[in-house]
Amino acid sequence: MRVFDELNIKSKLTLIIVVVSLGAVLTVGYLNWRFTRTTLTQTISNQLTSVRASKAAQIETYFENIRHQVETLCQDDMIVAAMVRFKKAFRKLNLQQISGEWQEEIERYYNDVFFPKLFAHLEGAPNLELYTPDSQAALYLQYRYIVANLHSLDAKGEFSDAADGSEYNKFHKKYHPILRQWVTKFGYKDMFLVDIRNGDIVYTVDKGVDFATNLDTGPYRASNLAEVVAEVRRHPDLGAVRIMDFASYKPSYGASTAFIAGPI
Repeated sequence: MRVFDELNIKSKLTLIIVVVSLGAVLTVGYLNWRFTRTTLTQTISNQLTSVRASKAAQIETYFENIRHQVETLCQDDMIVAAMVRFKKAFRKLNLQQISGEWQEEIERYYNDVFFPKLFAHLEGAPNLELYTPDSQAALYLQYRYIVANLHSLDAKGEFSDAADGSEYNKFHKKYHPILRQWVTKFGYKDMFLVDIRNGDIVYTVDKGVDFATNLDTGPYRASNLAEVVAEVRRHPDLGAVRIMDFASYKPSYGASTAFIAGPI
């Protein structure tokens, strides 16, 4: 303060004016910064809210389109005929007797192909009794369309003809190329035909290890696929399409999977 006291009046006034001016500039700058920050925050918030609303609308539209596709498909004459024929042929395969060699091949497939990939993504230990189906029809179909299917693991669904002379294969050759094209065209992972009375998965496009299993008593009875089928049972009216939210699905190696289903 001694230096300030030694200044003359003119210098003191000049210094005071400079200090006041700097204070005013800083105050205006701070107020402008606060206003700009508030404006930017509000603008960004409004933009995010708009994006959220837009994305939500897109998701709702997407699922509504899927709902309409499934509803239409469930009432398609070809799908109805395929369901009736696959169900009938599936039941006949329960009269087949699976050889010990086939049983060993099925177990080898689970141990050498399915389990290593599944437990690379999930915790746990392989247990054949928990994963392999036990009906003769399921074992027969898994052997013919999965184990003896020479396509790669991710391309099992390209296989159409087991050439075994069975009634099931006759229908599979007829309907599979059409249903596979439908799944590919609309961007789905798979398509299932399920006997709603007893829970048998009588047909799938993708030919994963859920193919031919039973959703009431089989290895995937606690899955969200079984849950959506149970929902359809409770609401069997045509057009009563049900959606089950994403959850880990073991036949897809633990990948998060959602299902949509309707009564045929």
